[in-house]
Amino acid sequence: MAFLLREKYSFELTETCIKTAMLVKPFHFVQLLCVGTALVCFSAGAAQECSANVDVIFLVDASTSVGEPNFRQQLSWVADVTDQFLLAENGSAPGSDPAGARFGAVVFSRDVVPLFRLGAIDKPSPLRQRLQTAQYLGESSHVHAGLLTVYQLDMFSSSNGGRVGARDVLVLVSDGKSSYSSEALFAAYNLKTHDVTIMTAGLTPDVDVVALRRLATSRADVFILQEGDIGAGLEKIKADLAQRICAVASES
Repeated sequence: MAFLLREKYSFELTETCIKTAMLVKPFHFVQLLCVGTALVCFSAGAAQECSANVDVIFLVDASTSVGEPNFRQQLSWVADVTDQFLLAENGSAPGSDPAGARFGAVVFSRDVVPLFRLGAIDKPSPLRQRLQTAQYLGESSHVHAGLLTVYQLDMFSSSNGGRVGARDVLVLVSDGKSSYSSEALFAAYNLKTHDVTIMTAGLTPDVDVVALRRLATSRADVFILQEGDIGAGLEKIKADLAQRICAVASES
């Protein structure tokens, strides 16, 4: 994905962007990146960090078709993705929405287990620890049940940590092999009609690419691990997904 530097921008926005980045990574340079008409702030360094306002729920497959080693790898990868964002801090004044990203997580197989709601964890280390302690469920893959749970529990609502001014993104991390594919498509449709952008990530060797494409909002929202160096592949998908989320969150 190509980003273009904006040549002219207001001093106030530049100053705000710099202050935000300095709070997160002191003494790092700042890049202002243009996505359409919106400016996105990244702090430069070993990794770029997105400061856009976005609420993201990761729906992670813990079924037998994925297997426990791949399940653990998926959770570690999810934590790596969250590291690409400025986390919105809790404890803000009533009625105000803190800047940055909020994350929630759900794992599913035949059963569905919410791990934490949006904004419940606002520090990188505890967030990673909670993901690492998730239980592997190891039964059949009910993608529809995971999607329906997010929809029926209204997990993007303000009562569940969601913010009115933030874009809603659901990231399905799965091999796409659902026991009830039609029901999964219907559940995904319900979320999309409520302005939730669905992105899909296939990180295992045997992925149903067609199914993941059908569940995602667009082809640009599908991320598949290619054959070859797994480590390098996961790193690339992590960066691509983070940039896509940031771009979607910055669209007017």
